Amino acid sequence: MTKREDFTLEEQERLQRDLAKQLGPEFLHHRAGPGGKFTYLEGQAAIQLANEHFGFNGWTSELRNFTVDFMDEQDGKVSVGVSAVIRVTLKDGTFHEDIGYGQMENSRSKAAAMEKAKKEAMTDALKRALRMFGNVMGNCIYDKNFTGHVQYMKPPTIPFDPKDLYRDKRYQPPQKASSSNTTPAPAKLSVPAAAPAKNTAPLKNNTSVDKSMPGKSLTTTSPTTRSVASRQQQQQQQQQQQQQQQQQEPPKVSTSATKKTAPPKPEKEEDEEEELVVSTEPPNQPPTPLRSSLSHEESFSMEGDDELFAAMLAADNDFDKPDLESQPLAQDQALK
Repeated sequence: MTKREDFTLEEQERLQRDLAKQLGPEFLHHRAGPGGKFTYLEGQAAIQLANEHFGFNGWTSELRNFTVDFMDEQDGKVSVGVSAVIRVTLKDGTFHEDIGYGQMENSRSKAAAMEKAKKEAMTDALKRALRMFGNVMGNCIYDKNFTGHVQYMKPPTIPFDPKDLYRDKRYQPPQKASSSNTTPAPAKLSVPAAAPAKNTAPLKNNTSVDKSMPGKSLTTTSPTTRSVASRQQQQQQQQQQQQQQQQQEPPKVSTSATKKTAPPKPEKEEDEEEELVVSTEPPNQPPTPLRSSLSHEESFSMEGDDELFAAMLAADNDFDKPDLESQPLAQDQALK
């Protein structure tokens, strides 16, 4: 930092007040060490605190010295120890510097061992130089009373908010314009296009005679009219062919009429179904009269029919005679 700029009285008072505060558990980390639990501050947290209190352009760091303390190689494994001195300078010229140390043991690659040792030494030196500006820059972790209490405190969880992310402009959603700045565009009236008139009249010829000009006797028609005329001619030809086919084809006779109707089957006479009853009366004898089922006690009038009444009395007298049906069938055999 070539140009120096002094802090104002307000900035000095603010820095003095903030640098005296101790760090919260969200900035600190713990790990096991030689003497027990060890509390430390990460490099990225130290840089963040320096930017918040001094400003991103209010401080600088400078490498003052770098030394490779040892490098041993044995059985293909490398061990390296490096020390570095870093100076941190503020914009008003105030600076502090301190030493840091980094090491890497039993590495299979010499380059990987040197890289890790150098970075570790630089980060350690930077943190040690910043802690000299106050407690809030990491000096509070050397207070055992403070670390004994803060290690049991649980840091609050910070909710993740995608709005806090710095995104590329190509991936950011487009911002909606405010309603006051934008004016609605006038509505466009949509007029339906008129449908083209269909030329239904048949065209006999594709050429027309222009009588007004004797030099030019024929004028060609457009291709659209030709296509319409050709379609109409095809339709007429198809209709004529259909009519000719209908005239040439013989009338179709329905198969139902050609089939001969079978005569109805004669129904079986009721006499065949009934059982044949063999009459026991001898031939050349009159049939026996029917016996009346009426008793003498039943009274009914027979006025006006004397002959019928006499026949009924005669039949009643024959009631006590033996019935011919009860006789044996010897007479039937004689009849045969």
